[in-house]
Amino acid sequence: LRPGDFVVGESGSSVVADGVVIRGDGEVSEVIFHKERSVVPKAPGDLIFAGSRVQSGRLEYQVTSIGRDTLVQKIVALVRRAQDHEGRLRSFARRSGLWSMLIVLALAVVVAAIGLVRHRSIDDIGVATLLLLVSLAPCLWEVAFESVGMALTSYGLNVGLVVRDPEIALTMLRLKTIVFDKTGTVSEGKPRVVNIIPISKGTSVDWVLKTVAAIEARSDHPISEAVLRKWQRQIREANAFEEISGMGIRGIVEGKRMILGNLGFMREYNIGFGQATTERIRQLEASGKTLLFLARENTHLSGIVVLEDALRPTSFEAVGKLKDIGLKTVLVTGDNVSIGNMAGQEIGADEPSGGLLPKDKVKVIEKLKNEAGPVLALGSGQSDQAMIGHADIGVSNVTGCEIADRRGQVIMLNGRLSDAVELIKRGRSAALGGGQNLIWAYLFNISLVAMALVRALPTEAVIAAAAAAPLVPYLNSLRIRK
Repeated sequence: LRPGDFVVGESGSSVVADGVVIRGDGEVSEVIFHKERSVVPKAPGDLIFAGSRVQSGRLEYQVTSIGRDTLVQKIVALVRRAQDHEGRLRSFARRSGLWSMLIVLALAVVVAAIGLVRHRSIDDIGVATLLLLVSLAPCLWEVAFESVGMALTSYGLNVGLVVRDPEIALTMLRLKTIVFDKTGTVSEGKPRVVNIIPISKGTSVDWVLKTVAAIEARSDHPISEAVLRKWQRQIREANAFEEISGMGIRGIVEGKRMILGNLGFMREYNIGFGQATTERIRQLEASGKTLLFLARENTHLSGIVVLEDALRPTSFEAVGKLKDIGLKTVLVTGDNVSIGNMAGQEIGADEPSGGLLPKDKVKVIEKLKNEAGPVLALGSGQSDQAMIGHADIGVSNVTGCEIADRRGQVIMLNGRLSDAVELIKRGRSAALGGGQNLIWAYLFNISLVAMALVRALPTEAVIAAAAAAPLVPYLNSLRIRK
């Protein structure tokens, strides 16, 4: 099996590789990625992933990735790297275990020396020192944090979250603000073309759509998917393709240098607008529509593509829950200010901001960090990666195999804002659980060593207690997964 091959999935069959549905429709069980959204409807153009199962219908899909390049294998690789990560907590736990072991070894030497000075028998000295050594449970230090980290990672995998660094749990206790992008986070992330407006003479609806599709063909932005779904015909890709993050795209179509992007991108190339066009743009933006402008480079506006992206029904409730746990909610978007304000008001965000470039989003993050404290940033697009990288906790919301290319301590698979709420709650619970486990490790080791020194317990009881001690942190950590 190779990328480019075609596979037919019948009802009940397993999906053998990552791909894109070409023909047919049906339902696919993706419980391997998210137990709460186990059955997902699929239609032509939708992504399909290895490890899932065709629940009903018949799907023909074209293979895009196999083996280690599939989504499920990339998740496995990320989890393994997270487990091998030598963080501050694991380093502290190992140092604590080492120092406790050295202290108990020193005590054993002192006990043996005292026994020899007092002319005790070799048997008595041997039993006393052995009892002291057995009483130490150095593994408790590492188990105290390893157990909660494993529980947080395990919980994440059940709900479509790949936790790269479990130590974010400590930062979540001090978290003050959450910043999130609109597209794909509070909105469905599936914009659709609702209107096409030719502007210059000699252009038509069909020509504008065909030209925009040619430019968008090599982009992975959700808007490009919306345009290509609308066109649904063969297209010759634009030459000299160049994508400017947060602004737009340049390319050559049929020998003409074209630019495609937002209003700011048009202004950079001195594209003028007539009074009637300006008024129409104002009305469309005021109604919450996203506008994509097509123009001849440095000459004139050719047409406008009008899109809309519905907000998720769960976003308003999720913002309310974030406020309930004491977080300030900030919406940032590259869409114009009107769209940003409308979306922010609809979901109840504390601070909506629109018309932001990637560098502007980074400035928002830095400002909030300086004013309030730790910030969590959640975004889904390539243009959000700088923002995610500058936040104290970065969460990337992805839809497919770009999982390995995204920044952030957490990867969210097709996530919603409500998933971030649960992540924060579980993270805080994990941090508190780690603290409880650490206190247990201190108290247990001190108590058992003290009892071993005075021989208050028989040898068998000390051995049994030392062997059973690690069960307590593990049992305490199980509640994080519930």
